[in-house]
Amino acid sequence: MSEEAITALIGRVPTMRPAMLPGHVRCCRRGADGASGVCTTHRGLVQMGYPAATATGHPTDVVEGVLLERLRGPELQLLDYYESDEYNREVVKVRASNGFGAAEEMTAFAYLWPTKHVSALELRMPWHYTDFRAKHMRAFIEQVIKPCRVAFEKEQGKLEVLMTARESARSHRAASAAKMTYKQQLEAATKQLESMAAPGSST
Repeated sequence: MSEEAITALIGRVPTMRPAMLPGHVRCCRRGADGASGVCTTHRGLVQMGYPAATATGHPTDVVEGVLLERLRGPELQLLDYYESDEYNREVVKVRASNGFGAAEEMTAFAYLWPTKHVSALELRMPWHYTDFRAKHMRAFIEQVIKPCRVAFEKEQGKLEVLMTARESARSHRAASAAKMTYKQQLEAATKQLESMAAPGSST
């Protein structure tokens, strides 16, 4: 997902790294009428003609993309909403750039098309990000991504409010844990003093 697309969806640009997902292919979904050769993620052009990544099991098959890091809970919830329940969010192993000219294997989430529904894909027609970006990105952001966020917030509440509430809850838990720790330390110190003051105890 491009920086402008992720910004339109979650309102910021998280840490992003180039990454590769081996053993998978990214291809076109068939159009709503099942026509062959339909490939666009612009809903206004071809209904349901989205790209999809699916597992093949062949190590030579690779999907290139980006790894989004340090996403917050509500942001991941919004991404789930955006991808819809047609895709499965699965744990995968990716090869991500480490910033020093090499790659490292990492565990990540990926939204994958179920292999049992592979017949809905045009496996011989790969989806090309560069073509899509040049021809459809601006319209896609305005007609798909932004309305998606509006619909999500209408159901779940404003994203900023959700994140603020989550951070407040986390701070409250941390403060409670700190108080409990202090209380436990105080009780331990009191018991130690009591044992020292008990008859027959030595210091």
